[in-house]
Order: sequence, then C-alpha cells, then structure tokens
Amino acid sequence: MAKLDKASDNVIDFIEGIIENETSLARYVTWKILAVEKQKELIKISKASATVEYLAKCTDCIVIYVNEQMFGLMAPDNVNDVDLRKLLVKDALSMVNIIENGNTGHMKIKIEKPQICVSVDGYQNMGQDLVRASELQSIIIKKVEQDERERKEQEKLDKQSKKKNG
Repeated sequence: MAKLDKASDNVIDFIEGIIENETSLARYVTWKILAVEKQKELIKISKASATVEYLAKCTDCIVIYVNEQMFGLMAPDNVNDVDLRKLLVKDALSMVNIIENGNTGHMKIKIEKPQICVSVDGYQNMGQDLVRASELQSIIIKKVEQDERERKEQEKLDKQSKKKNG
C-alpha cells in the first residue's frame, strides 16, 4: 500500500486557495489533502468512504491525494509564470459533481472520469486531431447516454399512463 501522510502546508494552502476561490465546492463538501509518495499523477481525487468519513469526523468528504515530489518539480518557471499545477488541480476538481435531489434536498457527491483521454505518444504523433477526435467521442457518449435516459423516462411515463387507463 502506498504511504500516506498529511500534505505539506504550502500544498494544502495552494489547493485550498483554488477550492475556496475558484470553485463552489467549499459550500458543499469537506476535504482532506494527503501526500502520496508513489502516486503516478500529480493529483487524484476520490470520494471518502463511510469509514473514512466516520474516522475523520466529517460528512460529504472528498480526499485529495497529491504527489508532492511532482508538485515541487512543476513549480512555475520564471519565463512565462504559468502555474501548470493550478491548471491540473482545477481540472481534477472539475470532476467533482454535487448532485442534489430536488424532492428531498439530499446531496450526492459524484467523481466523474475525464472525458478526453489521449496518450502522450498519440498526442505527439497525431496532435490536435487526436484531441478533437477524443472530444467528439466524449460528446457522442454524452448524447447516447442522454438519449437512453430520455428513452427510459418515456417508457416509464408510458407504463404509468397504461396503468391509469387500463
């Protein structure tokens, strides 16, 4: 199992600043930011299990895992001062969706998977064409899912109508 530790104060401050200033997540969830040595990506977000929520004494909690070594290596350069860490953190946080049931007011946290995924080798060989193809694939997948939801909803309404009339 990967070694977990509390993230350093500068990493926590950096990520919390993004959460509080650039997302609406602070209103809906609590979070724990942990450092993971062997993680192969800068940041990974997951929904806390019921056990973790109990042990951490929090509800509606997400856990943010950060590879601090990568975090330090990705500090902005002095040439263009673009902080790529911020872009990656914001992108990861954009996968957190809060779904509220309008009838009950109950909230549900859902962590989405990235819709556009391309390999580094593929990008180097095919460039933006591959990104556009992946983007189109994502749009088509969402359309098919939406059509399926609408079809099921219509079937449900038809079934209810038959019960009333029959």
